[in-house]
Amino acid sequence: MLLMYNSKIEVIYLRNASPLKNGENMTSNLASYPKISVLIPCHNIEKLTYFSLISVLKSRYKNIEILLLNDYSTDNTINILNEFAKLDPRIKVIDLKNHHHHVGIGFNRHFLIEKSTGEYFIFIDDDDRMLTSALGNFEKVLREGDYDLIASDFKITYELLPHMRISVPKVPFHVDFNFNDPQEFFLNSSLYSWGKLIKKQYYLDTVNKFANKFSGNIFEDVRFMYFLFLNKPKFKFINKRLFTYQIRPNSLSSSWNRIDEKIKILFDAYTEAILNIKKYNLIENDNILSKICQTFYIHLVFILYANSIILKKEMRTKFSKLSKLHLESFCSRFNIDPTFKHNLNRSSCQIYNKAHNKFFNNTFLPKRTKSRKKKDNKADYVDGLNFNI
Repeated sequence: MLLMYNSKIEVIYLRNASPLKNGENMTSNLASYPKISVLIPCHNIEKLTYFSLISVLKSRYKNIEILLLNDYSTDNTINILNEFAKLDPRIKVIDLKNHHHHVGIGFNRHFLIEKSTGEYFIFIDDDDRMLTSALGNFEKVLREGDYDLIASDFKITYELLPHMRISVPKVPFHVDFNFNDPQEFFLNSSLYSWGKLIKKQYYLDTVNKFANKFSGNIFEDVRFMYFLFLNKPKFKFINKRLFTYQIRPNSLSSSWNRIDEKIKILFDAYTEAILNIKKYNLIENDNILSKICQTFYIHLVFILYANSIILKKEMRTKFSKLSKLHLESFCSRFNIDPTFKHNLNRSSCQIYNKAHNKFFNNTFLPKRTKSRKKKDNKADYVDGLNFNI
């Protein structure tokens, strides 16, 4: 059986990889480019319809190392990873069983960062895709200056059936803000850690400064990314869709077994973020702090609404009631008026209003700030999944 896997993996590798030529890793030309560590936490990848490593191997940027972490998989994952490693010297496989007990994706992220040897690192989930030009685009920005943090645009797909993915609107999508200001970007964008190039020394300095790091299990991005964006990094946004984030029906991000517990963990993560932002004076302006609370509220509404659609019908009523209770409590704790004006684009606003109708039966509806007429930054996605369900 393993022999069959070995042959199949070799065929996949030869068909997709853009490997180093003999001795290329020793050339001064390659050494003149910053080394980037591509970090991929892996769990039970054997039956994935697409493995993100394939897109990384196609990358035209060569000065990389690829760290694959096997996180207590129960299938043939470790053998698959080891076979890929035999074919490419840039790949290093780490089996978490040999280092630590299972904790969760937050722990895995920090663990991989510590093991990386690149000047910069980037996370990719095991079922995502990266354009062949993605790392090259990041490197071009690095030529302009010594950046601590670089983000790019992305798209999201949902695996409706095996090998059938549909485009999902990127919501919430905000307009009228400075994409290259780290504070404004944080206020108006996603909190995901994947798809962002981060300078390793900047990450470690931030960890030491605030005695916080990626940790825990789910929602680890919410619990830490604000430190990186609000610690005055040198930041740049690339207005190109360089990554595709894949949502699977059985993934951690869409699995809602033990509804009560998951909702509590979600709200605890956002609550902890606000409390830490206050504790460490990451935002000194009260108006901006209020805006962060409102932004987090918007995130929560969208996350809850999206999951209410994915859930089975018999679970939706309970889920909606719990969501309403937690949203009301969140507003009360952080003095959020749910009718605050926002800067969501039109499609996001429509979905947002629909979500409020679902949870609050039109008790209140938020207002959309009138924005000047201009093109919505090429990054708004209105195609794909129909939320009118």
